Amino acid sequence: MLFFLDFSYVKPLYIIPMLKNSFPTPEILSPIHRAFVLVYAQKTGKYLALLRADDQTWGLPGGKTHPGELAEAAIKRETMEETGFELNNPEQIYTFPVGDEKHCAIFLQSVNDEFSPTLNTESTDHAWATLEMWPLPAHPQMLRLISEAQSIIQAKEEPEQPHL
Repeated sequence: MLFFLDFSYVKPLYIIPMLKNSFPTPEILSPIHRAFVLVYAQKTGKYLALLRADDQTWGLPGGKTHPGELAEAAIKRETMEETGFELNNPEQIYTFPVGDEKHCAIFLQSVNDEFSPTLNTESTDHAWATLEMWPLPAHPQMLRLISEAQSIIQAKEEPEQPHL
């Protein structure tokens, strides 16, 4: 009787860090279960908000990842499904826990100007709004997300101070 050992499940931990010359990413160590994107219109300084059909609250494009799907692939897929807009190199700006072993990734995508999304059945309307004037009622997680996103985005915009 022959036995074969399958070590394919360890490849992400050993191959990916070597390719990226870094430590394993949070996605490998702790999978992302949801992903959302802040679509930012540079001309107006506003973000895309979607009015959710299920609970009539304002949120972001995004949703659940499929088993084995990376967060960036999930947010590209979800955004295309929900808005008809194709994301181009969205930047993952932070991840936060939702529950014991689940995590949510937040991405940022800049676009030149506002556009009218092609909504699917998950949303009934859209608006472009600043984070300070997000439409109400906001989805329960939106207020937390907005607060954290503002501080991260502001920190990215501030020039780095030289270390003395």
